[in-house]
Amino acid sequence: MKTVKLILLGVISLCLAFVIGCDGSTSSSNGDTGTLSLYMTDAATDAFDAVYVTIDEVQVHKAEDDQADDNGEEANQGENGSWKVVASPQKTYNLLELVNGAMAQLGTTDLETGYYTQIRLMLGEAPDDGMNINNQLHDHPNYVIKKDSDTQEPLFVPSGYQTGIKLVHGFDMVAGQTAELVLDFDANRSVVITGNGGYLLKPTIKIVDTLNYPLVEGVVKDRAEFPNPLADVVVSAQTVDSAGRPEVFTSTLSSDQEGQIGAYQMYLPPGTYYIVAYKGGVENQEGDAAAYGPACKLLEDIQLGDGWGLEDFNLELTATGDIEVNVTLPVASEEDTPTATIRVLKTAPCGDSAAGNMIEVVSQSVGDSGTYYLSVPGSEEGKEYTVVATTSDGHTSEGKPATVIDGSTTESIVFDFTQAE
Repeated sequence: MKTVKLILLGVISLCLAFVIGCDGSTSSSNGDTGTLSLYMTDAATDAFDAVYVTIDEVQVHKAEDDQADDNGEEANQGENGSWKVVASPQKTYNLLELVNGAMAQLGTTDLETGYYTQIRLMLGEAPDDGMNINNQLHDHPNYVIKKDSDTQEPLFVPSGYQTGIKLVHGFDMVAGQTAELVLDFDANRSVVITGNGGYLLKPTIKIVDTLNYPLVEGVVKDRAEFPNPLADVVVSAQTVDSAGRPEVFTSTLSSDQEGQIGAYQMYLPPGTYYIVAYKGGVENQEGDAAAYGPACKLLEDIQLGDGWGLEDFNLELTATGDIEVNVTLPVASEEDTPTATIRVLKTAPCGDSAAGNMIEVVSQSVGDSGTYYLSVPGSEEGKEYTVVATTSDGHTSEGKPATVIDGSTTESIVFDFTQAE
């Protein structure tokens, strides 16, 4: 299988918000077994050189009295039934090594047939004795390394050490068959910046069944006379809702490996996607802040069996300006640490412009009230964007317009989540 060729040994990612489709049936236990194989991959971020997490153990919960309804959701999500350990990694892993279709096998085990309602991840409170990308021992079990730095910035975990991270959504084990679950971690939305410069870990994850889904791949280059391949470009697959608002399904970074520079690949379930390529944080020839893109391609109604799709990009280098965003969050409590994700959107430059669909250019997750700056391409006349913010409890603001001029900061956009907007 293609998947087996892509598995990288010794790397793994944290999974904290599990989504898996199942057929809704419930098998009765009869002593037979099936095989559960768990894999991890990462939806990439270009904000850090590394994101390390430590996982001690993975457990699954088998239903006894729990039953699945007609939509595949369990009618009773209580603690009936039993927990079983399916993997004990006890290792510290760099999430950002799991991009471009690369996966790590978390564990494989035989399980009794029946319906399983949850997965529980136990995070480690002590790192392993391995080395990080800077050839240093791990000072923390969970931490980030910022761009061009060798400093380990600890990740505060609001919950999860004692009770574990419960990932609710079920799957069936069928006698003699293998259930292969691939968890796609979104580091960009899961590492939350606080007002004092620290970081929280409040992860988000989706399921990408790479064993069956079509593969979209391509090469990202610049628009020079003789185009050069570009490494570390964020390439994302985005869907849109009925209002034309985008949601990033998954993302990856174009390769920086010799012989594959600029190449990317993503497995996607059937559907329609905007494939968006963007790289910020660079400089133009004048030494001004600049970015490549964003550019997009519309893939309509891809289906199982479509095979390998080729989507290449040639990105224009454009000077940037900052969007200033002021966020006020509710006061944190012992039970909850409020966070928000700021998203900068623009009208999709591909597909039917009359449809009014939008793409996400950049986003940033924040964990404290304060002022934040998001850099996006501008122009002498100004480029138009829409800024939205969503809190961890699901409240989404109204979109607010921003016009970005090259090299300038927009008037502050205010999101106050302590009062109704």
